[in-house]
Amino acid sequence: MKKKEGLFRSGVLSEKERKNLLIYNLIRRKGTISRTGIGKEAGFNIVTVSNYINAFLEKRFVVEKEYDVSSGGRRPTLLELSRRDHCALGVDVGSSDLRMALVDLAGGVIDKKSKSAKENISVKDVVDMANDMLGAAKIDKDKVKGIGIGASERIDEWIGKRKEVSSALKLDAYVGGNAMSSAYAEKILNVQTEVENMMYIYSDIGYGVIIKGETFCAVGGDRDVKADIGSGPEEGVQDLYYLQPLGTEAGLVASAKKVIERGVGTSILELVGGDAGKISLNTVIEAASKKDKIATELIDTASSNLGTRVAYLINLFSPELVVIGGGIEKAGDTLLSTVRTTVERLALEDSAKKVKVVLSILGQDAVAIGAACLVIREVFINT
Repeated sequence: MKKKEGLFRSGVLSEKERKNLLIYNLIRRKGTISRTGIGKEAGFNIVTVSNYINAFLEKRFVVEKEYDVSSGGRRPTLLELSRRDHCALGVDVGSSDLRMALVDLAGGVIDKKSKSAKENISVKDVVDMANDMLGAAKIDKDKVKGIGIGASERIDEWIGKRKEVSSALKLDAYVGGNAMSSAYAEKILNVQTEVENMMYIYSDIGYGVIIKGETFCAVGGDRDVKADIGSGPEEGVQDLYYLQPLGTEAGLVASAKKVIERGVGTSILELVGGDAGKISLNTVIEAASKKDKIATELIDTASSNLGTRVAYLINLFSPELVVIGGGIEKAGDTLLSTVRTTVERLALEDSAKKVKVVLSILGQDAVAIGAACLVIREVFINT
């Protein structure tokens, strides 16, 4: 499948690309592994393995190290990723804060930064933070394989700005959705995600699906979700109401403001000094932790609605794992228990039995880390 310029690869890979990625992932997960070990794990003959490894060695993506224990004959050379020689940048431009991460070839985080963005994040903001991060880490540009840009509803805008970023930093630049970036970050770094098929829920506005460990299906932003997942009826049609995403952070902030506008008493308003404009997800969660009835009901309703959509998507994709993130994971066990209960009630029996629903471990850094890891993925796919 031909890759669209500037976008992360999300479709079916060619045989060569698939083998490149499979061998990379084996080395990444094992830490060190021999050629023979790769052949056994991947089902490739030693000649095929050597051909791919030679390409990796030529570009110093992998290095040879001490010998493994031998059962007889010549001791096999171990291979490992050259983590110190290559890295990638990732940036999240789809949230209120500008977040950036620098990762090595294995997805290990070298550094991460964030700062508040009062207005829409600009190319200059991204370039300045990237230069500052590389300067602080004392990393030469020739070691940086590229920069990944994670965006949500502004993805079309950043596809247009991609070349500006690339030119200013003199790095290859790629663009992907927040859901796709977050899903890949969790797949790489979350020990619970050693599965073939998983789904990531991004703040109830985007979904990232990983199939057979390598093929992506991802939609992000309210516009895309409604178009591609089939998520919403017109207002007033109640039968499919629960399939309509509630928006950023499961609509908790918007719902809280509507309740307050109606004059309903709640400590949510007290926590922000009477200024409803300052209400955040953290405000609602804090109020719920203090047993505020309205805040508790809002989280329970949002969790139930989210659980219904998760069950619907489980029936569609039959994943082994569902990860909930993008901000709403801050609601913790209150959200998770309701989602799980709803999935058990509404998902098909076989699918419900095999799926595990968990919260993101990466939180707000998932997009930036994932975008950087996707750059590394592109590098190995194209080796």
